[in-house]
Amino acid sequence: MESCCTLRILEAWAELRSLLHDDARLESIAARGVAGPQATLEGLRFASSGNAYVVRDFVVEPLGNESALVRASISYPERDVTVMTSVESLVSGRDGLIWRSRIVASGAEAERILRDEGPALGL
Repeated sequence: MESCCTLRILEAWAELRSLLHDDARLESIAARGVAGPQATLEGLRFASSGNAYVVRDFVVEPLGNESALVRASISYPERDVTVMTSVESLVSGRDGLIWRSRIVASGAEAERILRDEGPALGL
């Protein structure tokens, strides 16, 4: 999971794509909802070009077998200031690749979704 986040910050798109399952369903701000791997990468590329937001740093908290909570600090321009905020995503894997990602409000929500929905995260 950490390598995926690092590749995102480095904008290593081909390498990042190799970590995404072909059947991935990923919720992201960049893709403006839930999308497959290619649309997600296109959204991330667009966001990284300074058009939406910049990822500043991240923390990965393992939650079990092939799942983790990823907390990312992001910044984005709004009028004449730069706004800093945090985004949390619950991520699960399949076959050693990233398979599902869902934006959550808290670690408690992530644990509830993982418990109730399993690794498909309700997507």
